[in-house]
Amino acid sequence: MNWSQKKPLAPGTPDLPLEVFAEIAALDNPTSEAVLAQFPSGVKDARATAEVIAGIFTGRRPPRPAAAAWPTPAPTTRSADATESDTEGAAEPAAVPTPDPAPAAPEEPAAVSLADQLKLLLGGATSSTEIDDADFEDDEIFHQIFAASDTAYDYSTPDGLISPGAPTVTYESTTAARGDRWGAEDQEPETTESVLITWKPLPGRPRETTLYRVIAADHEVDKEPGAGTELVITHGTAFRDTRPPTSGFRHYMVWAYTWDQLPELVSQTPLLLGEDIAIFPPHNIRLAESGGTVNGTWDARPGHDTVRVFHARKGYSGRLDAPVNMLADGMVERSGFSHRVDVRGLTYEYTLTPLVSFRGTTRSGNPTPTQTMQVSAEIQQVELTTADSYNDGVEDRIILEWTAPPTGSVKVYLTDTPPDPELQLEQIAKGHLDRDRAFSATEWTVEDTDEPGSTVSKSSVWPAGWHQVYATPVNIVEERAWVGNSRVLHKVDNLDEPRLIERVTNQLITFDWPGGADLIDVRTTNDHLRLDQTSYNRQGGVRLSLMSTGDTVTLTPVAVYAGTDKKADTPTVIRYPGLRSYSYNLELKENNQLVLTIWSVDYPDANAPHFRLIHNPTRLPLFIDDGDPVTCSKFKAVGPNQISSDLFQPTLPSAQVFTGNGQAAHMASGLVTATAEDASWWVDNTGFQGGYLRLFIDNVDANLPEQTVADAAPSWSTQSSGFGSGAFGGSLSADTVDSTSDDGASTWHAASIPGIVIEGAVAQRLALPTTGRMM
Repeated sequence: MNWSQKKPLAPGTPDLPLEVFAEIAALDNPTSEAVLAQFPSGVKDARATAEVIAGIFTGRRPPRPAAAAWPTPAPTTRSADATESDTEGAAEPAAVPTPDPAPAAPEEPAAVSLADQLKLLLGGATSSTEIDDADFEDDEIFHQIFAASDTAYDYSTPDGLISPGAPTVTYESTTAARGDRWGAEDQEPETTESVLITWKPLPGRPRETTLYRVIAADHEVDKEPGAGTELVITHGTAFRDTRPPTSGFRHYMVWAYTWDQLPELVSQTPLLLGEDIAIFPPHNIRLAESGGTVNGTWDARPGHDTVRVFHARKGYSGRLDAPVNMLADGMVERSGFSHRVDVRGLTYEYTLTPLVSFRGTTRSGNPTPTQTMQVSAEIQQVELTTADSYNDGVEDRIILEWTAPPTGSVKVYLTDTPPDPELQLEQIAKGHLDRDRAFSATEWTVEDTDEPGSTVSKSSVWPAGWHQVYATPVNIVEERAWVGNSRVLHKVDNLDEPRLIERVTNQLITFDWPGGADLIDVRTTNDHLRLDQTSYNRQGGVRLSLMSTGDTVTLTPVAVYAGTDKKADTPTVIRYPGLRSYSYNLELKENNQLVLTIWSVDYPDANAPHFRLIHNPTRLPLFIDDGDPVTCSKFKAVGPNQISSDLFQPTLPSAQVFTGNGQAAHMASGLVTATAEDASWWVDNTGFQGGYLRLFIDNVDANLPEQTVADAAPSWSTQSSGFGSGAFGGSLSADTVDSTSDDGASTWHAASIPGIVIEGAVAQRLALPTTGRMM
């Protein structure tokens, strides 16, 4: 073997056999001189290289290998006049190293990169992917020699052989548009398939005396060079197989032939560097979609045990061929698959991976190029089957239900104003949703994607401060959307702190208008009305004519939308106790005697209050202490005729007495009988010189407040138990024992029903003449 004929695999890297490095590693003191002594002759820049290798081994010495990596004869030095006939058949002489003469001055070691240092350690035994046709041996003589050896020799691996490694087999595919006179855009893309085979050279063997033979078969074959088709004989370490595939995989073997004397090549036993396969993917893959189902077909290749199909939505961030994305076996057949997608209207990606069996092991090929399919979507409007509000004991909430559509997702917008109704007419681009004033202003949404046809139920907190919520479902399918009909929810506040004001002949109820209410529903015993806020403001409240014997007023805030009422949770109820009305008359008799008659308006009174007649010499008295009390005596005395300013008759007749010619009138209970004479008094008017008279209800109970003006108006509410005093028979107050019923309304004490004096026609006779006969 002529070492001087070898050339390095890479610039600056000597092509040294591994056994040389083994000897260097075994040195006790690997100095540069000791390393240089191990070099064969002909090594370029031997001293500089020895310096680098000595530096590498300093500080870390690998253990001595058990055996040499490759059993080769020791290198020899041949004389210039030696002939091939002299050496033919002769034994190789012992190796005599001939180091280069020592230079006059020590050489500076060349700078060597880390990669070059690794190459030195590996002896430069690396493969090259560069293919040089000059390395090919195409003469028929080589094919004849190897064909003969294929049938004549045993191919067992020699003892001591350590292969530099199995060949690397790489399937490569390129796709380009077809170019012809009709234009590439109208043509199917053209796919070019090839296989690149690379291998590492035999360590320490020169390229000039080493040949590599690539054998291929379209199925699994035995480890014999004659078991397949010879593709190339080359001195290089790479070859590209451009033959179109005819099966699911191709079996490749690389065999090595090396010699020191040319006759050795004829009888050389080939050495198997290794084997591997190239797995070809399915071809002519076609995808079609209908009704949400993607169907895929391909041309099956013999040798494929099965084909795995993977899918994911476009934009999936992980590996498309991850196990989680693989279709189930029932969906995939030998040359096709059928996949019904979860959500229609999206773009899906598919890739296929073939599986083959080789040497008793299942092998998987590389995934095919990604195929995309836009799945059609029957976008449609979604109807909310339930839209209601409730209180869970902590807060107000909204419950929504709908049926999941066949495609896409559903997003329910909660807004306080209605969206543009034109959005509901047809499907729109998804981006138009953000342009709607209602949708773009809200942060309240509910979104869900569920199985088509299933019932979806979602809840949300009622937005704080809102009294009206528009719940609008939107079906979104990728970049399209269709807005459904809105359902309107109302939240009506309860009516708080109403105030009932007595206006003698009618009543007025006032309150703060409750939030969310369009009108107030008002119900009494004999009346029912609905009052909107405009009418309420115009008349200053709710004006009513309640029953004087007592009444109940129910106030219910109501919101109205599309003919449907939404009422407040709790109506407000006011118990009106009624109003006892009294009137009187002053009549001047023939003997100049003034007679006072008092009666109860509407009905007789069996529990009449005390009265007092007041005189003021200058003006009309305004309240009970605004003048002097006038003494009177009973017109129809019972017992001694007492004169007093306290006018009290326990039973007062009604006005019917004065229209019934003095006949008795009976209380509704049938227990009280009174006449006009029973409620008449002689007025002591002897000392009057003009002035004014006026009758007031008098409270004789010292524990009750004094009364004021006769026509003063009391007021009360469900939240207050105190009332202003006026011309009444007592203070109106809530019962301290049972003041509030279960519905929140106030109840009133029976004896506290207020009373008022109505002067009516007598008002023109309240002024007394200053001289002459009175009235």
